[in-house]
Amino acid sequence: PFVYQGILLGGTLLLFVLGWLWYNPITPIGKVWIKHFPMPKKMPPKSQFLIMILFQIFLGFILTHTVMAFWLFVTGNGGTALDATLFVVKMYMGFVFIKDLGHWYFEGRPFSLVLIGVGYYLVGILGVCGLLSYFL
Repeated sequence: PFVYQGILLGGTLLLFVLGWLWYNPITPIGKVWIKHFPMPKKMPPKSQFLIMILFQIFLGFILTHTVMAFWLFVTGNGGTALDATLFVVKMYMGFVFIKDLGHWYFEGRPFSLVLIGVGYYLVGILGVCGLLSYFL
């Protein structure tokens, strides 16, 4: 249905804008990120910039589609919006949070970077859950 396509587009755009704001050097979170991954002296070629944008859009689409699939599965089997959100957050904990903790523990990555990464995904996933609960 059309509403699903709208949610897919909305979630994709939400994650794209959130990523741009989250990692932007003008935000407090972006300033911490830039300390560990400084900006290059010159801007990357337009082709690299375009690929970066396409990757971010693809990530937003896949993440939104996955959250929608879990959401529709849980609510279609008698679960509530809260049940669906908690299910999606549990999946996030198992696949994103634990993976990023491994970067901290095994690779020695600063914990602040782990929090930035997992925070982005958690806020994005909850934003998509908000779209789903509002429109469905």
